[in-house]
Amino acid sequence: MNSSWMALAGIVVLLTSGLVSWAVGEWLCRSGTRFGLMQVPNARSSHSQPTVTGGGVSFVVVSSLMSVLVIYAASWTDGIILISVAAILAIIGFIDDRGHVSIHARLVTQTAVVAVYFALVPDLSSLAPAWLLVVGQNQAILTLVLLIAGVWWINLFNFMDGVDGLAAAHSEFMLLSAGLMIGLTQSGSDFHPELIFALLVSAAVGGFLVLNWSPARIFMGDVGSTWLAFIIFAFAIQSISKGWLGYPEWLILASVFVTDATVTLVTRILRGDRWYEAHRTHAYQHLADRWQKDGKSGHRLVTSMVLAINLLWVCPIAWACLLWPKWSSMFVVIAYAPLLIGSIFIGSGRPGAISKA
Repeated sequence: MNSSWMALAGIVVLLTSGLVSWAVGEWLCRSGTRFGLMQVPNARSSHSQPTVTGGGVSFVVVSSLMSVLVIYAASWTDGIILISVAAILAIIGFIDDRGHVSIHARLVTQTAVVAVYFALVPDLSSLAPAWLLVVGQNQAILTLVLLIAGVWWINLFNFMDGVDGLAAAHSEFMLLSAGLMIGLTQSGSDFHPELIFALLVSAAVGGFLVLNWSPARIFMGDVGSTWLAFIIFAFAIQSISKGWLGYPEWLILASVFVTDATVTLVTRILRGDRWYEAHRTHAYQHLADRWQKDGKSGHRLVTSMVLAINLLWVCPIAWACLLWPKWSSMFVVIAYAPLLIGSIFIGSGRPGAISKA
């Protein structure tokens, strides 16, 4: 099969992933009540109407099934491990969407999944960051740091899934931006199953996003947010292991979510709040509330604003970091500095902060 036919086949597969994911999501919109997936608004909710949750099932199932094509075409054994361990997170998330799973059980499961993934897939020696020699020289410390980072990323991504379209749109940005950076800097003749799978996930999430965009007809739920966060983390680890991208590029691509979630958590701890309980004090939640009160679509404006920041600020800096790696530390600081200032100013972690502005 020549390259043009392969490209056409790839486009068909991606379109199919998106359409099937949308179709499954549409079916869940109509059948969610039957499966106990209706989320009723409460004091900590950002929505005012009962809405079906657990919609992440659509892209989880579609991506997992479509991955069989990539696994078969490239004999991608690592892909079997990835899909298998990620499925555990999806199952626990689905149970949580239908009822309740304790925070301890979730953390233990997430830690186990990330640990098993590191034990079976990546070459840890290739993940030692040159700019962190103390950690890089000790594999046990490196493993612990990456384990904590993985569990924190899964949870912060879940924390940021609080307004219509935000988590899905941000994941699209990260997957497509990283995919483009890899695609344009690596040999076009090589078949990279990790990259193809990331594009499949992006297509499936895109189909779901049509239904999740404000006003959302369905939420992705924990089944989607925890699975998607882990897939992004695993893609990042694989790209770093293979030398395609580095830690600085991924830190920059994730900067909006990392900043808001981390500043919120630290602020709540310093305030003496019960930081592990659900709340509505993230910067994006303050903005959504403020804009909603002003008679505007708060959710849509917040998601659009984050997309604009990512495309106009974060993405160019990530590209600069890739092109001039010796300045990577400076680019990370440049990317995070205004986000950190903005997050503190808006009131991350402080209840009702922006409403007083």
